[in-house]
Amino acid sequence: MKKASTILLLLCSMTMFAESIKIGNFYYELSGTTAKVVKHADYSTFTQAFIPSSVLYETHEYTVTSIDDNAFAGCTELLAVSIPSSVTYVGNKAFANCTWLDSVAWHPVRMYSTSYAYNTSPFYNDKKISKFMFGPTVQRIPAYLCYDLDGITELHFPDGLQFIANYAFSQMDGITNVTLPDGVSSMGSGPFSGCTHLASINIPSSLTAIPDEFCYGCAALSEITIPSTVTSIGANAFNGTHLSSVVIPESVGSVGEKAFAENAYLTSVEWHPIRLTVGYDAYNKAPFYNCSNVTSFIFGANVKRIPANLCYYLSGITSIELPAGLEFIGKAAFCGLSQITEVVIPDGVSTMGSSVFGSCTNLASINIPAALTAIPDYFCSGSSITEIDIPLAITSIGIYAFRATQLTSVTIPENVTFVDECAFAACPNLHTVVWNAKSATAKTSVNTIPFYNTPLHSITFGDKVTYISPYLCYNQPTLTEVYNYAAVPQTIQGNVFYNVDKENCILYVPKESLEDYQNKTVWQEFLHMTGVLSTLKYVDTLTTFTYLGQTVTDTLHQAPVTLHMPVAPKIEGFVFLKWVVLAGDFEDGIVLQAVYESDQPTNTSDVVVNPKNKAQKLVREGNVYVLQDDQLYTLTGTRVR
Repeated sequence: MKKASTILLLLCSMTMFAESIKIGNFYYELSGTTAKVVKHADYSTFTQAFIPSSVLYETHEYTVTSIDDNAFAGCTELLAVSIPSSVTYVGNKAFANCTWLDSVAWHPVRMYSTSYAYNTSPFYNDKKISKFMFGPTVQRIPAYLCYDLDGITELHFPDGLQFIANYAFSQMDGITNVTLPDGVSSMGSGPFSGCTHLASINIPSSLTAIPDEFCYGCAALSEITIPSTVTSIGANAFNGTHLSSVVIPESVGSVGEKAFAENAYLTSVEWHPIRLTVGYDAYNKAPFYNCSNVTSFIFGANVKRIPANLCYYLSGITSIELPAGLEFIGKAAFCGLSQITEVVIPDGVSTMGSSVFGSCTNLASINIPAALTAIPDYFCSGSSITEIDIPLAITSIGIYAFRATQLTSVTIPENVTFVDECAFAACPNLHTVVWNAKSATAKTSVNTIPFYNTPLHSITFGDKVTYISPYLCYNQPTLTEVYNYAAVPQTIQGNVFYNVDKENCILYVPKESLEDYQNKTVWQEFLHMTGVLSTLKYVDTLTTFTYLGQTVTDTLHQAPVTLHMPVAPKIEGFVFLKWVVLAGDFEDGIVLQAVYESDQPTNTSDVVVNPKNKAQKLVREGNVYVLQDDQLYTLTGTRVR
């Protein structure tokens, strides 16, 4: 009984897996109503493999739907292949290593297989193919179909084509021109990558997403038009091309990493994406990475967001004009643009990432927009700016924000609550600071303080300052004068003025508070203390007034006031430093006194008479000289309309 069961199973197996059947020139496996081509009947003599769409066997018609793996692999006599529209699957390496195969006619309509790799594609290593024709009904082209077939010089696609899979035409060095039909709506990665002689290709209006590596490495490609229907551009899409210019339309919502990178021929970019949400977390992932010859980068009028690292070290750019409606600039977006000299940031910009204009070594002029409340880290570190107006809305100043700039003076407004590490460090020309921040804290490690390694000569504390951060003026031996207009002297730590020459540095304080300062710890260490006028009578709507270079604010009309300073007398052998308020008010006029320093370091005279005007004399006060004469020098102001 057991032996009979074994024989029955063997018979069933022979029925289920019948041998291939020779019909015409080919062997087939038949199943139901379909047939699969298995191999050719005579490998030694046949030169053509024209696969029929159907076959007859014992009065039954079978539709040919597939070609087996390796079915014709290694057929060295094969010259031409034709695959009918009925076929939906062509096996791995079905025609591989057919060393003399020259012509292919491809008619499958919708092949869904995308499982090919470059070395398993149907025509792998068929380097002699020179003609590859697509039938008029083809709608989908499978992955790697013509990969590395560089003998092909022309490609013509049917009008009904809809989809091209991964790397279908990659590494085809022979093609120079491609026209994609308007119906193509989707493509896999790298469909034409590595086609080094491809000089012309279009992007159909039906395509909304340009795929990753679309024309990666197509070195002959010098121009491209991106239609307004495109919403995304894939990573490395045009990396390594020779595009000379590119216009990216408003419709684009994402641009992939290194999309236009590694192109020494690119000189002009127009950027119109409105709100690109995808940023680039590293400079070497930015879309224009290593496009060092870009000289023109134009932003569209409707751009709202500029992504991180967008123009990182595109050092050929000579100017940047930002659109009026801009709201956001990502980190390092313009870092390293060494040729730009001026930037105007629109007032609507409310957020910026770090290093936005860092290392822009020739940048001499930049503003801080009204909507910004936090100056970012490394904002314009290493630039050549000599002045900056920090708006009242600013509440914090980031790490190294103005480090190694050429600032000569700076005013910290009253709403600032935090100044981060080395914000104004290593600024060789920064000698004058006005500190109006009411109670700002700052970094307190010795080598992280705001003015680390910056040689201050003068610092002024506004009348609303109630707290002075430890170490603020630490190790400032060049400091010659300190102005403090607080009516009540602040309680400060001794390290605030550590290594300041308090024997020669002059402390100016309100006249009415002079005695309080003389009795206050730390402040009393200044040997030269002078009382000056500290408050000014305000005029109608003027609610704030800080002289010493500050802008007066008219809160009713929202209009600034321009201060008109008198011309200081020229005195031979002395350099004018600044004006100091002696008395008066803004309404009736403010009486000023001129302060000078000698251009001869060895000069120790207590009184110097001006040789050109005997009525003018200089009286030495510490390291400086003040002018005394009968002339009345006044400060006036006018509102700017």
